[in-house]
Parts: sequence; C-alpha cells; structure tokens
Amino acid sequence: MSFTEKIAEYRKVLKQYKKRLQGKEEVVKRFKQDAFGILDPVEKSGFVVNVYGKEVFIERPQEPNPVAYYYHRYFRAGDTPIHASARGLLTEGLYNRDIRHERVEAYAEDMQAGHWQSLLSDPISVTSDGQIVNGQHRIAAAERVDWSKVENDPLFLVVWEVDPGEARYADGSRRTDRDQRVIRDKLAAVPGKESAARWPPRDRPSPAPSLTRH
Repeated sequence: MSFTEKIAEYRKVLKQYKKRLQGKEEVVKRFKQDAFGILDPVEKSGFVVNVYGKEVFIERPQEPNPVAYYYHRYFRAGDTPIHASARGLLTEGLYNRDIRHERVEAYAEDMQAGHWQSLLSDPISVTSDGQIVNGQHRIAAAERVDWSKVENDPLFLVVWEVDPGEARYADGSRRTDRDQRVIRDKLAAVPGKESAARWPPRDRPSPAPSLTRH
C-alpha cells in the first residue's frame, strides 16, 4: 500500500472512530509490549465501550508517519533469512529510477562529515504531484544524517512544478541505459502522463525554484 493510500485509509478510519466517540470520554491507557516486561509500556489514546458486560478499549487510529527512505541489509534471524529491502516514499516514485543504496550511504557519509557543499547548479526537482525527478539520493541521504552534529549546513536548491518528462534527462551522466528504460516505462504507465515519455512537451509552465537547508 502506497503512502497516499495509507493516508486515505487513515482518514476513513479516523472518521469512523470520531463518529463512535461522540458522547464518550477519550482516555489514555498504558499497555505492555511483551509478556516479560522487558520493553517499556506504550501509551495509547482511545475510549472504552461495554460489550456483553466486558470493557473493550477502542484505540484511536494512528496517523501514518512518512519515511523518505529506509534500507536494511540481508541478515539471518536464527534460521530465517531476512532479505535486503528498501522502503519509504522515495521507493514509490512514479517517474524516477530505482535508488542505489551504495550512493545514498556515500552521500550520507559526506554530509555527516561536513564535506557536503551547496550545489545550486544541480537542483532537486519536484513535480506538481510531489514526485522527485532529480535529487532522490540526496534526499534519502539527508534523512540519515544527524544534522545537529554537523557544522556545515549546506543549501539545497529545490525547483517545484517540474514536468515529469524531465526525469528522462536529469542527471544523465550518472544514469545507465537500464535507468533510462525504467524511467521511460514508468512515465508511459502512469495515466495522463504518457506524453511525458516523449518529453519535451509544448507550452509547459516555468518551474518555481526555492532554497532550503537539509
């Protein structure tokens, strides 16, 4: 389920919760996380209803917490292999290539060490529907950095309202033939964006730039 679908589902369930909550008191209860008491209890908000003489706690729906990018390597839990996987909003991109974790790690190391410099000639490009067509590795890396421990605070130029078709031409020196095919096929598969696979379009509006720090 994509993050957009998760938000839609959350809003639907929250609406149902609020309807059931009417006239009832919302309370906070503490719950054990494990049977042995090793983990600290967690607090949950909700209300209590009586079902056939038994109190039942109805938990308030939790809003999804978006993560730009998360990756874990292959490892084994006992005899069970856990395969490497990547998750987060950036892995759900409609127009961009797959993220290379090795590049994310390299960028993050440079940023954490304070070596990353403002690179205003190569902006992070975002479409009108919030998709990243250039700069996804920098965003993924920036999220992994503890910026409170970095003296150097570089600027990132962000350009908004970029046409999706520009994904085929951005950062071309680092993109392989396979990357280009993936981007082209993604563009062609999105309803209403088929023409973007044959970029450049005509009469497109000028993108709007802005400056931001990490």
